[in-house]
Amino acid sequence: MSPQARILLVEDDRDVISSLTESLASQDYEVDFAEDATTARALLAQRPPRLVLMDIQLPGAPRGGLDLLAKLRESHPELPVIMVSGKDSKQNLLEAGALGVKYFLSKGEFGEKELFAAIGDVLKRPLEHETPTRTGVARLLGESLAMRQLKAQIQRYAPLDMPVMILGPTGSGKEEVANALHEEAPGRCSKPIVVVNCAAIPESIMESHLFGHKRGSFTGATHDHVGLIRQAEGGTLFLDEIGELSPAAQQRFLRFLETGELQPVGDRSTFRVQSRVITASHQELDRLVVQGRFREDLWFRIHVLSLSVPALKERVEDLPVLCRHFQSLASDRNHLSVRELTPDAQRFLSGYSWPGNLRELRNLMFRILAGSKGPVTLEELKTLLVSNGSESSISRHAPFTNNLNVEIFPQSVGEIQPLRSWRSRLVQVYVQRTLDLCGGNVTRASEILQVDRTTLYAYLSETHGHERNT
Repeated sequence: MSPQARILLVEDDRDVISSLTESLASQDYEVDFAEDATTARALLAQRPPRLVLMDIQLPGAPRGGLDLLAKLRESHPELPVIMVSGKDSKQNLLEAGALGVKYFLSKGEFGEKELFAAIGDVLKRPLEHETPTRTGVARLLGESLAMRQLKAQIQRYAPLDMPVMILGPTGSGKEEVANALHEEAPGRCSKPIVVVNCAAIPESIMESHLFGHKRGSFTGATHDHVGLIRQAEGGTLFLDEIGELSPAAQQRFLRFLETGELQPVGDRSTFRVQSRVITASHQELDRLVVQGRFREDLWFRIHVLSLSVPALKERVEDLPVLCRHFQSLASDRNHLSVRELTPDAQRFLSGYSWPGNLRELRNLMFRILAGSKGPVTLEELKTLLVSNGSESSISRHAPFTNNLNVEIFPQSVGEIQPLRSWRSRLVQVYVQRTLDLCGGNVTRASEILQVDRTTLYAYLSETHGHERNT
């Protein structure tokens, strides 16, 4: 089976290497790892990866991962990098950002869900030199009623110089909608669109990353930094997951929207920037306003026009064209043959709830293409959905078949157990059922149950012990 992509993991902690390698391999990623900069450079030359996952603190170079990152930019300027940082200095984070790192994961604060989401988001983007074959609303596939209405709204809003908020669930294609808006806008489509994932920027460097800074304005500010907002001059600024903006960044951004001017950190000068502002969030921002986590005045400023991107389950009639599109993408890159789905498999996809939306469908089609030849059967499809790295679960389609009357509930007074013993047995059955639904994937089961792997193994050991004693 062909891997989804090759990832180079650069990390000096053996336990972290083991854990991350197991997690990535469970999603069909091929993993090379290096414990120092020298080994990493050799692997980059021998087996170029699609993505680098790198610890910012790394032996083998005077400044650790930053030195390796600088060398990597010389030899592989377009290779995406996700930086894993601990309690690193603001200077290190700023320098990594200046070297093209757009995703940061904080040690001790991310799990498999956040890791897979970051990797999926990075890998879905084309390389810098690739240009999309479709532009404007043509890049939005599907002719369902919901999609026709969305495309019509985009074409109405595109020429207007007003902020647009894009709402929709995770993985539904909000960035594609932002690109379509930009490309349909006369006078802007030839200028840059700057995409900023606010959730991927550490709070300590968020203001500097967005608004820029002046050299010497704080420790580590060794040079002037323009900032992402000024890079969008004349074009479009797209702030994804704007609900993750820090309070200080919210204040600065509100000021920019009100005046059209921004002031870099530590600079007395102001700069006027003319750009179309598009924002997006999968969170309900009005609820964040009520909770005091998002400024109400900023909410009114960005919510002038709004677009709602439908979830995939609301446009299932678009599934055939989307399946063909995602298979074609993987086919072109990997020289594999497109596979048809049996009628049973097609009906199953139409009835599935798609919690991961387009991102989940894309990953599934890539996995299908990497599987055996011939039509995709219903059983193969269910197996692939169980092991898919998204938030999905096949459980909503799988009937519960354990005979609880026999296994747990007493059939006579003599079989009644103390409540504590009965509750323990019920937990054991539930854990085993979860593991069965996850196809034996312990990592996935522990994530769903929100317990660590050690606890899960303990439950399973107790279950097996009970079975041996009965």
